[in-house]
Amino acid sequence: MLGADGRLTEDFQISESPALARRGVAETFRGSPWSHGDRLETLRFLGMARMNRYIYAPKGESWREDYGEDDLKRFTQLMKAAEENFVRVVYAVRPGSSIKYSVDEDAAAIIRRLDAMSALGARGFALCFDDSPGDFQNAQDRARFKTLASAQAHLVNLVHGRLKQSSPDFELYVAPSVRVPAGDYLKELVAAIPQDVLFFRSGDDVDAQARELSALANRRSVVWDNFAANDDEPWRLIMDAKHGAAPALNENAVGFIATAMSQAQASMLPMATAADYAWESRNYNPRQSFDRALNLLYDERARAGLHVWAQTSGDSLFKPLFQKQAGVINLELIEQKLAALQGAVEMIGVTLNQGLLRGELASFVAGARSAIDRLKSDPSFEKLPDGNYRLRGN
Repeated sequence: MLGADGRLTEDFQISESPALARRGVAETFRGSPWSHGDRLETLRFLGMARMNRYIYAPKGESWREDYGEDDLKRFTQLMKAAEENFVRVVYAVRPGSSIKYSVDEDAAAIIRRLDAMSALGARGFALCFDDSPGDFQNAQDRARFKTLASAQAHLVNLVHGRLKQSSPDFELYVAPSVRVPAGDYLKELVAAIPQDVLFFRSGDDVDAQARELSALANRRSVVWDNFAANDDEPWRLIMDAKHGAAPALNENAVGFIATAMSQAQASMLPMATAADYAWESRNYNPRQSFDRALNLLYDERARAGLHVWAQTSGDSLFKPLFQKQAGVINLELIEQKLAALQGAVEMIGVTLNQGLLRGELASFVAGARSAIDRLKSDPSFEKLPDGNYRLRGN
């Protein structure tokens, strides 16, 4: 604008920098993982939205098996796309309930996985214990380690030592267990591992683990926010801005990661607002961010359709279709909402990216309509005189 009227005659500098160095999105849900194409598109989106971390952490993937040649080719393409968009891939392993911390072969299998990713160019790694059991699952571990924290610290230290040899500029993250009382467990785990290991912590400020981890001196943490996660709630899509955001992230935080939905294209709208929040949480305005995200990602017709979807974002109206519960189910209202959502889908174009989004939204509508059909034929529901349904005996 300074140059538009010929006034660009003096030296000047405009600069902007993010409040947090690490800002990204996590693929970490149950069920079908994203496709390779979804991941490539997500990496391009992250670069456009000014995010720089992609956490690869799908639940249910086995860490014991070596990747095949085709898998390694796909990861090579991901690393290249990430580099082109100034994004660092963080490859995560989920030890889960099958690991034996006392068995060297299990640690070796995990390290072998990380070595394979390091050879392809990965420089970010994570060990996610958040869905692991809260106690030992076998006698060998109970015999060797006094506590779960000491067993996990043993694995973290082995991995850290290996990465230090192979990847001098690596990052290692740890997601602590959420099934263990936070206090002594976290203190022991934090005290037993290297200072440069980063911790993922819940974005919920009332969470006990968040309070404990924040109180630990000199321990950097990365906030992990599940505001858009829907793998346990198939009745909802979060097609709106991030809400309920604290004006400022904890002073000990050095990063912000948002969990994406299982629908990769639909995730981009809420993730773009999470990018704004991570860039500068103090000035974050959900409504302004939502409008900015719409303008960044979609044309005018698609924006109009997505405003309709935003109005039902996170709505529990569809919940009775997927989870049995007491009370009257107003199918007429549900079908009206679905008709409005279907009309909004048809406003979205069929260009590559918008066509993929259209497909995800149409699939949600189709899934809800199939759930209505199942409910009508389920003998545990009774039809009321007004056409609504309810569980028998309620």
